[in-house]
Amino acid sequence: MSAPESARYLRIDYKSEAGLDHQVSNLEARCKMARFLGAALVPSPVFFWGRQGGKHYQTRLDEFIDMSALMCCGEPLPVVMQPPPEIPSRSLEVRMETPLESIESAAQERTLLILQIKGPVRGGLLRLLPAFQEAAERSERRYTGPGNGTFCYPIAPEPARIAGAVAEQIGRPYACVHVRRGDRMSDPGAKLLAEHRTYTSLDEIQKAIDFVGCPNVYIMSDEKPEYFAPLRGSEPRVFLHTDFPELQALADRKVHGGYMLYLVERDLMRRADRRVVTRPQPRLAFEYADRINEQAAYDYSLIPPHIPPNPRP
Repeated sequence: MSAPESARYLRIDYKSEAGLDHQVSNLEARCKMARFLGAALVPSPVFFWGRQGGKHYQTRLDEFIDMSALMCCGEPLPVVMQPPPEIPSRSLEVRMETPLESIESAAQERTLLILQIKGPVRGGLLRLLPAFQEAAERSERRYTGPGNGTFCYPIAPEPARIAGAVAEQIGRPYACVHVRRGDRMSDPGAKLLAEHRTYTSLDEIQKAIDFVGCPNVYIMSDEKPEYFAPLRGSEPRVFLHTDFPELQALADRKVHGGYMLYLVERDLMRRADRRVVTRPQPRLAFEYADRINEQAAYDYSLIPPHIPPNPRP
């Protein structure tokens, strides 16, 4: 979506090395700041933390997210990849103590305001900066629609296409089961480690598969495929990313650091007829396209309580 002639432009430069979830959270914070300022957002590069021991690398979120279809507080958000060359720019350093008023006064018509995030940011999350917190709150205050409409971000066309093609190959109806093990199996917290060994064991995964009752099951996981071998070879049919050449190609850490596979699998979760998650979250990032509420977002959790308060029919 292009910006009107009189628009302000906003670019936010930060170097927080993080995974896809954190970078999408930072995109939401940037969008809400842009909405508060009445500015068109100019995306800047992001730095991903390599998955599973991979290297850190720089990329652009428009490889993953459809920047032309961002919705913020019930309205489309203007996004401009590059402002017109005649637009003057000005920079402002933003730290933990920078008030929102300083940012607001620096934003001027027909100017590209570049916010340079300086100093450490807790968790690498822009939303934890006081100025960004206030901008989000004041932007949301103007919005009277459903809470899950404050920010919506469909995935980019190519990963969506791949997910659709794989979903068709799996066949309907299918269940998607998320099993988070890799990083949790080496977590220093003994209790957390014991929890995940118990709740993501093959017996517990089998219980979840039996509960959702679909003839086809796709397991998305950071665990090695060999772990799930005992679940395969009989009904229901159990699929892994290694069963699909297009997903196997995305598993290479040299291809977007492995995050594109993660994104495609999340869209497979969104498309699934039944959903099993490892640990419920306040708002499941699986729902990139429609951001439905947690109570309706999954059918079974591997970690108790196994069934949500209002399970889907």
